[in-house]
Amino acid sequence: MASEIDLTGVEDDLNKLQEDEHVRKALDEGVDLRAYSNAIEAQLREAEDDAIQQFIQNSDCVADLFFEIQTCDAILGSMETMLKGFQESLGGISADIKTLQTKSLSMNVKLKNRREAEKKLSQYIQAVVVSPTLVKAIVEGPIDERYVNHLVQLNAKIEYVRNPPPKMQGTAAQSLAATSQQIETLRKQAISRVRQFLIDKIKSLQDSKTNIQNKQSMLLRYKYFNEFLSEHDQAVAEEIRTFYTATMSALLSNFFQGYISDINNKLRAKKLEPLTVADKTDLLCTEISRSGGLFASKKTEQHVVNVHTLGDRNLVLSETSGSPLLRHGKQGGGRPIGYEDIWNCLLHLLVNTAASEFVYLHEFFNNRNLFTVAFEKTIGLFTSNLEQYLATSYDIIGIILAVRVCEVQRNTLNKKRNNASVHCLDSMFDRFARLIWPRFKTVFDMHLASIASLKPTSVEVSANAVCNLTRRFAALCHSLVALNAPPLTQEEFLRTSLSRLRNDFISALNQISTSLPAGSSRLVFLINQLEYITLALQPYPGSDEFAAFDQLSVQHVAAYADTALSLVDDFRKMMTYVKSEAADATAASAVVRGFASRWRQGIESVSADICNGQFSGGGADKRWEDIVLKGVLTQLLTHYQKFDEVIRSQIKSSNPILEELVPIQTVVYEIKRRIRN
Repeated sequence: MASEIDLTGVEDDLNKLQEDEHVRKALDEGVDLRAYSNAIEAQLREAEDDAIQQFIQNSDCVADLFFEIQTCDAILGSMETMLKGFQESLGGISADIKTLQTKSLSMNVKLKNRREAEKKLSQYIQAVVVSPTLVKAIVEGPIDERYVNHLVQLNAKIEYVRNPPPKMQGTAAQSLAATSQQIETLRKQAISRVRQFLIDKIKSLQDSKTNIQNKQSMLLRYKYFNEFLSEHDQAVAEEIRTFYTATMSALLSNFFQGYISDINNKLRAKKLEPLTVADKTDLLCTEISRSGGLFASKKTEQHVVNVHTLGDRNLVLSETSGSPLLRHGKQGGGRPIGYEDIWNCLLHLLVNTAASEFVYLHEFFNNRNLFTVAFEKTIGLFTSNLEQYLATSYDIIGIILAVRVCEVQRNTLNKKRNNASVHCLDSMFDRFARLIWPRFKTVFDMHLASIASLKPTSVEVSANAVCNLTRRFAALCHSLVALNAPPLTQEEFLRTSLSRLRNDFISALNQISTSLPAGSSRLVFLINQLEYITLALQPYPGSDEFAAFDQLSVQHVAAYADTALSLVDDFRKMMTYVKSEAADATAASAVVRGFASRWRQGIESVSADICNGQFSGGGADKRWEDIVLKGVLTQLLTHYQKFDEVIRSQIKSSNPILEELVPIQTVVYEIKRRIRN
């Protein structure tokens, strides 16, 4: 029997029952499961009976709910039928809308085609039909700003006739052919009237009472006339351009010629004071007589110095608008007029006129090449004026100023150009430079030749004074250095020329100094000349000339210092001992004691010798004495420092003679006390 009982799944059922909270509680409490099962079944029957009773009690409500559900179902069925009807109606409306869309698209295409046809027809009528109003305006109407609009309309008709739309045929082609002759006649009449109008206006520029700029401004309103002529009659357009450039060329050249003549007349009439400048007899080394005058000349020495002095002549480079003396046509400020002033004023007027005319030619004719033709005579006049000046000028300062004025005015023009470029004036300035620099070289070489031909014995010299030749050279060198200093362009040719002049002059000075007794006199003479030149160049410490002369002056002062110190016995012995390199304690003691007892008197003697007027350049200027005195005493200090070093290295520290050495600081203090600067 046991083998027939199937216990499959019992274990799983037991596991599930254990998971139930109530069963697990009953098992934990040891309840009788059979009794517990019967109790549960009784509870279930009781709950079932209660549910049946509740349903019986609420049967009326259930019946009402059933009827309501049937009613709702009927309503929903009716709504479904109605919505299907709506769906069928909407389908019909959608078809109607599609039909309307198709018709609307068709109407839009037709409208677009009609408008396009209307536009083309309107364009054709406007392009072909010549109204009586336009004919009368072109043939008889006044030529004013409204005439420009009439020409624009006529130009459009001419272009349409010359370049009709492709595939034109039928009536349109016939009507176009019929009106083309009338349009051609109007074109010729318009060209004729515009040509005469422009010629009359250009002729009016020649009136002496006419303000040319005002006339040009008025003509700019009709610049379309040139465009019309250029497009429809090149020959007439070229005639107008040629007539304008010829007229302006004559006006400009006459104006500048008259301006130059007016300045020259005022100079001749002494209304403007001319500047006295160098001529061919005012070379750097014009031979000087013993009395100080000039052979074959009654000019004073001061005149020769003055004509090589820059003075305030370089003020012209800051007067970029031209000399106020020339602008107002009267003398003022007490400054004489040099060629550089005239040249500056002329170039200023030319630059302003050229810049204005260049812009005008571009705006009115749209042709910048006309500028060269219009200004050819004027530039030729300027070139001729410059050539005449250079041919007879020996004023090397004026020649350099002429090229510097070109540089300044060229820079002024560059600032006015903006996006334009007046190339013609660039070439003009280059041409002027090619004229000026060769003349500068010619005159400069004449100065060098005068140095080479100088006879040293013809120069009256004094060791204690600056000779006339040095004064001339200092004035000329200062002028040339000043005109080659920033902010001006540094010309390599001018720098090289100055170097040649410097070397030749130094050689001449050395030759001239041989007329003095050998020794300190020659050194004093050379120092006076070199210091004079160095002080003249002091405003330009960065120049090669200042550096060269300053270095040469220092070298000569050092040479003079040894000579001057050798005149003092104690100083000479000290320097001799250092040079001998002999370790002689007895001789060293004698030198130390001699220096210690009389070194102040020695300095006093040297100072007195230097400050006795031999280094004042023949005047009351004490700066040179200070420079020489400083150099000599500095040299003394250098020698004494070497002497102190030699003595201390040769003599034992126990030797009492070391205590008699004058402390170096004491010597330094005394030297500083005696040097004023």
